[in-house]
Amino acid sequence: MYRNATVMQEQGKLPEARALYEAVLEAQEVQLGPDHPSTLTTKSNLGILFQTMAQAAEQNGEHAEAADLYRMAADMQEPMFGKDDKYVVHCRAKARELSA
Repeated sequence: MYRNATVMQEQGKLPEARALYEAVLEAQEVQLGPDHPSTLTTKSNLGILFQTMAQAAEQNGEHAEAADLYRMAADMQEPMFGKDDKYVVHCRAKARELSA
């Protein structure tokens, strides 16, 4: 399923990729635990997907949706990379900007 999510994301089928990543993440958290490297990688990839979706929403003028997606992206990436990671900082800043 993980590979299918990646393929969907590469094809631009973002909602479908999100559903697959979320299903994989749920299974991994149960089977491997929330801090397992594979689980953290899936969280990071889901965060990247959220960031891509946020950029699309922002371009379409959907600022509230984009802010939520940027927040979710940061929340997914922060456990793996830390709060000072440039992508985490960027996503948090964009969320604040779009919420203002």
